[in-house]
Order: sequence, then C-alpha cells, then structure tokens
Amino acid sequence: MFSIQEMSEVDTQPTDHVTISPVQHQARLLAALQARDLNSFSQLLQQSAIGADGACLESACRNADCAPFVRLLLQHGVDPNTVNPVLQKTPLHITAELGYYEVLQVLLHDGRISLNSLTGSRQTALHVTVNKCGESCKEDVERYRGCIVLLLDWPNNVTEWTTGVTDLQCPLDVNAMDWLGNTALHYAAQNKDQETVLILLEHGSYIGSRNLAGDMPISGIEPETLEKFLDTRLQMPNDESLLFKYDFLVPAADLHSVLMSRNLLFDEMDAGMMTLSSPSPEMDPLVHISLSNKLRHLLLHPVLSSFIHLKWQHGGNLYHYHLAFYVIFVWLLTFIILQHYIISHHEHSSSCRLNFTAVCFFKIIAIGLLVICCFCLVLKILFHLFMSQMQYLLRWDTYPHLVLTLLALIVVFSDWGVAENSLTAVTLFLAWTQLLLLTGEHPEISIYFHLFKKISYKFFTFIAWYSLLIIAFSLSFYALFHDSETYIPERNMTSKLFQNPLSSVFTTVGMFVGGFETSLLPFESATGTSHIIFLLFMFFLTLVLLSIFIGLAVSKIHKVQSKAELVRLRAQVNAMSDIEKVLLGNPLCIHLRMRRLCISHNALIAWIVKLSVYMWLFCNWLRCFRNFHRNVILFPDSSFHHANILFPLGSRSKVTCKYVLDHKVLQQAASIVQARDVEIQELGRQAMVNSCEERLSNIEASLAKCEVLQQDVLQLLRLSPVSDLRLE
Repeated sequence: MFSIQEMSEVDTQPTDHVTISPVQHQARLLAALQARDLNSFSQLLQQSAIGADGACLESACRNADCAPFVRLLLQHGVDPNTVNPVLQKTPLHITAELGYYEVLQVLLHDGRISLNSLTGSRQTALHVTVNKCGESCKEDVERYRGCIVLLLDWPNNVTEWTTGVTDLQCPLDVNAMDWLGNTALHYAAQNKDQETVLILLEHGSYIGSRNLAGDMPISGIEPETLEKFLDTRLQMPNDESLLFKYDFLVPAADLHSVLMSRNLLFDEMDAGMMTLSSPSPEMDPLVHISLSNKLRHLLLHPVLSSFIHLKWQHGGNLYHYHLAFYVIFVWLLTFIILQHYIISHHEHSSSCRLNFTAVCFFKIIAIGLLVICCFCLVLKILFHLFMSQMQYLLRWDTYPHLVLTLLALIVVFSDWGVAENSLTAVTLFLAWTQLLLLTGEHPEISIYFHLFKKISYKFFTFIAWYSLLIIAFSLSFYALFHDSETYIPERNMTSKLFQNPLSSVFTTVGMFVGGFETSLLPFESATGTSHIIFLLFMFFLTLVLLSIFIGLAVSKIHKVQSKAELVRLRAQVNAMSDIEKVLLGNPLCIHLRMRRLCISHNALIAWIVKLSVYMWLFCNWLRCFRNFHRNVILFPDSSFHHANILFPLGSRSKVTCKYVLDHKVLQQAASIVQARDVEIQELGRQAMVNSCEERLSNIEASLAKCEVLQQDVLQLLRLSPVSDLRLE
C-alpha cells in the first residue's frame, strides 16, 4: 500500500494507453479520493473491474464529505457488506461508529446492505451507534441520534433505491444481542441516554431482555421516560374504541434461539436440542417494575394494569387449581392426624366402637388420597428442579414446603410420625401456615395479607429495641419474687412464677399482653420497691408501648389502604410470575453461571446439567405439542403485530371478545389519550403563534430597513438642487 505522501504524488488523471497494475490503480483512486476530485475518481472507477475497490469504499466511509464518492462506488457494484479482516467491521459499522449521516444515508439506499451484519464482538451497526451516542459530546449527540433513526426506519425511509433493490435484506433486528447478551436498549439505558431509550422503545425494543449477567435494560430507564412511552401505546382510532399496544411486553425470541443457537449451552451444537422450542415468559419486566421503588407506581398505568388484568383472566385458573389442590391436601393431613388422637383417646370406650369403624373407613380413604397428594407434591418438586433450579432454590418459601412434604410422607408411611406429638405439631403448623401464604397471594385477599406482613415487620422492628425494657422488668421481678410462691385459684395450687430468669421473662410478657392477672403478684414479699417497679411497668409497657403499637398499626393501615390497587396488581404479577416460572422455567441459566465460574468442565457435572436440560426441553416439547403453554402466554405467537387489542368504549366497555376489562381503566386510558391530543393541539397553536411572531418580526425588520432607505433617498433629494445651482 502507498503512503499518503506517495498517493498525493501519483497522477490522478486516467490513462487509456498505459497498462497499470491493480495496486497502482487503487493508489490513483485513493489519491483522487483524498484530493476530492470527483470527475477523475469517476473516470478511474470506470476503468476498474466491477465489484472491486472495497478498500476505497471503506476509506470513503471514513470521511464525512465523501458521500458522492460512496454513491459512485456502490453504483459501480462494490459490495457494501465487505468485512475488514483486521477490524471485523463492514463499511456500515465504520460509518455508524463515526456518525456520518450523509454517508450512512447513501449506504442505506443500496438494497444489498445488510443491517444485521455483526462485528467481531457480535454487535450490529445499531449497537455501535448507540454506544457512541452515549459517549459523545453534546454537539455530536443529535448527529448520532439521526443515524439511529435512519437505521431503525430502514427500509421505510427509502424513497428511491440506487442499486440492489432486488437483493433487499431483512430489516434491522432491534433486539439483537452481542457477545455479552446486551441489546442496543441495554447500552442506551447504561449510558442514561433517555432520548435514545425512547426512540428504541418506540421502534419495538423489548424491555425485558436479559444479558448474560441477568440484567434488564429497564433498570436504567427513568420513570418519566417510561411513562411517556406508555402514553404512546394508547390510541383512539375513533370515539367508540381504544387501542392498547403491548408490543414492548412481547418477548423478542424464544430461549432456544437465544442460548442454544449461539453455542452458549454446550461447546458443540446439538441438532436434537434445536428441534425443541420453548416460549419465553411475559411477566419478567413487570416483576422487575413491581420490585423497583421508583417504577412501582407505573403498574397503575392503564397499559400495564390492563395487561396484568388480561394475563390474570388468561392464566389465573391455574392458580385456583393449585389452591384447591393444596386445600384438599391440608384437610386430609389434618383429618388423619386428628383422628389418631381421637381414636387413641376413646379406644377403651365401648359406646364409640361403631363410630370408630366408620372413622377407620374414612381414614383408609383419606390415607389413599393423601398418598396421591404426596406423590403429586414430590412430582411438583422434581418438576420445579428440572424447570428452574436457581429460581426455586433461591426462594425462601421453598424450604418450608420441602420440610412439609417430608413430614407429610413420615406421617403417612410411619406410625411413629403420628405418635410423636412435637412432630405432628410442627406438621400442622407448617401446613396451615403454607395455606395462609398461598391464599394471601390471591389478589382479592392480598391487601389484608400485605397489611399483616407490614404490621408484623413493623412490630418486630420496634419490639427488638423495646425488648431491652421487657428484659429489665423481668430481671427486676425475678430479683424481687424469686422466692415467693403464688396461689393460682384456677389450678388450686401454688407455684413460683418467677423461679428463674427464663420463667420470669415469660410471666412478664404475659403481664404485658394481658394474659396474666397482676393481682396474683406477691407484693407483700417486697413492699414499696415492688409497687414502684410495678407502676413503672404499667406506665412504660402497658400505656406507652401499647399506645405506640396501636398508632403504628393505624398509620400503616391508612398507608396500605391508599395503595390498595397497587398491592392487588403486585399480587397478580407475583402469582402469574410464579406460574410462568414453573411451566416456562429455564434450567440453562445454572449452566451459564457454571460456565462463567469455570466449574462446569467436570464431566459428571456437565452430564447432570445436560440431562436436566434434555428433561426440560422434553417437557416443553410435550407442552408445545399439546398447546399447553397457550394457557399461560397471552401472545404465544411472539409477534408484535398480534400484540394489539382493541377495546370498545361506552355500554360495551366491559365485554370485549373473551376478556373483561374494568371500566375505570378504560376511562383512565381515554383521559390520557385526550390529554395528549390537547397537548398536541396546544403545541400546534404555540408553533403557529411562534411562526406568526417570527413573520411579524421579519416584517418589522423589513419596514425598518425601508425607513432607513427612505431617509437616505430623501437626503439625496435634498442635496441634489444645491449641487445643480453650483454647477450653473
């Protein structure tokens, strides 16, 4: 290759009679390009072979004022998808990285251009442009955003093709992932470039895409930006209907196409796995929004709240089936345990033998049904482990469920399990507590369950500090009454209630909650001091502390009631997300984490993981074969065009096809659309006023110039007679 000085000394004029080498010809082309001599460059280009001179195209794309040269090269047949073997980039990537709008526009007018071509790091031109836009100064940001819009609008923004219209490539994949699993929206959110985020969302970017680290782009999106985008997802085609667009909530691709097709699962591609498919969960971004303090209020937006309502109507029956199964399991377990105590208590009574026969008959039926329930629970646990190991093992409620299943098996298949009182007590407590937690997830009960959790947490937080005061009074009572005996009339016996420090703590707590008669205290053993300490106990614990607890409970109740709708929506999100995790889980994530930790090269571990993946894929294949996943996925076709639902307004607003939507949600959506239309009209009026003001200012400036010219003409007219007289 020639240096820049050598190329400048090369004669750029074409020669028809002298045969030159391809290297010299390329040097003359580069020299004409450097000199910006378009005529010489065109003549030299006609002498070269069709489709050659790819290096010249790359050099032209590196200069902002070389758009005409790029057009000539493309018309001559140069391939716009030529990859630089060193940089692993095409001219499109280079132009997008530099942000040259005119050159990029010329490239996009060639129908042969491939917008989804990848660099060495598997990035598209959109990745490169969004990255540079976030790193550029304020002067260059608008130029890069213009390039982003050009890429996203292709080929709709092309009015006239220069070449290659018959070889038109696929449109840009806005959700393409690079080698780190990041989409363009990831980079825009990481750079805090909210304008670019809004542009990408409006062109179909999926907010729930996870990279290899498990991060979503929605974590870097500001609430104002997301709310502004959600408002654009509402449209009113006419006065009697509302159009909801859920395209941004539709997963961009299935799990198999993202993970297995890029060799992220195993070192060697397995063709058998590629034949199996699995739909992707739809609730992941909504779960992230519900857990984020700054984004949580957006669940009340009509677009998100309507999607949650539709999702619950579509797959909420699975939750009710699960709840009914668990209620039957708890009742059967409770019946078997209680009937054992009843029979053992009355087994020597001859009058109850006939009733015992009937009880035993029902016991046999109950044990048979409980065995079936335990078998189903074991299958459910194994299914959880195959479908989503990490999600299942990281949940805190998994381990009480495992312990309950184990205790239920002991109760069913072992006589010792029923005979052991402590074991049966723990079993009954866990069973009914799990039933409480499961029913508390229902949207209609979630407000009360959420209130119970919040108040319990607040009480435990305060009692952890006030427990020092309780311990202080307990030790004081122990020091005063440890040798005193108290007569208990209910039992007709005497007892030392403050015999040791531990029993003193229990007695003091009973006095605090009102479960112990304070008149039973032996004040006569330590008169004066015991009365003073008891009065302090009554003031600080009974009056002050209980008043604080009541005030905390009342304030927390009012706070939770003000957010009742938000709590109900969060409960629906969590319930549907749990169902999706069970039915559409992803065991591949554990292998991806193992690969990053470099511990999955062990043959045994790799075999276990591969076996679990095969089981998961087989289960997914069975579900897809039976279309079972359609009971969970709202838009199973994964198509943006099918992610729109039209809801009628007026008297028919509550009945639309097979879904029912709350009238308040429709009215809220209609008010947002109307407010947006009013704002657009106001902006139009303001723009018209600004235009009129600008025209008036221009007219005033013209009038001022006319007045100045008029003054000059009058001045000349006044001077002209005097000059004529002097000449005479």
